Amino acid sequence: PPAPRAMGYFGVSAGAAFPLQNTSDVYGVGPHITATLGVNAPTGILGLRVDGTFSTLYGKNIVGNGFSSAVFGRGGLNAPALSVITGGLNGVIRAPFGILASSGFYIFGGGGVAHVRSFVQRGNNVLGGEQNLTRGMLNGGAGIDIGRRDKGALFLEGRFMQIYTPGEKINIVPVTLGVKF
Repeated sequence: PPAPRAMGYFGVSAGAAFPLQNTSDVYGVGPHITATLGVNAPTGILGLRVDGTFSTLYGKNIVGNGFSSAVFGRGGLNAPALSVITGGLNGVIRAPFGILASSGFYIFGGGGVAHVRSFVQRGNNVLGGEQNLTRGMLNGGAGIDIGRRDKGALFLEGRFMQIYTPGEKINIVPVTLGVKF
């Protein structure tokens, strides 16, 4: 019989990005999309994938969250929306189940780069000083997919993303629903 081949796939998903910790002081929930290109080992549980993501977090009125209105003038400041574009490489560990070839639970983790646009921070950074940055990013998450890769598979996943900006880090948890082919 022929040797098993690695299973490659492409996936797209959409959902919501939830800010965590100090990031949620300034930003609220917004939309998130992900595109994934990956490969799973033919007989094992390991895989590798490249993810590209785009998130928008909507700015809040930040007076009263530890920010001084004197910095922004009377009435405070509505933080601008935060846009985050990431690209990263992730290792995947799968736990297949059922009779369908691509159904299973999985965890993933890795790192890459993130470009953030229009953000406000506390800490070591001057508020409103930098509007665009490209920095390192780490992420990890878990998901479940159900279906057959040759016919398509639905998946639901969540991940934790930490972006290493000056001062306080940006922490986001996107939760998405998508399809793999």
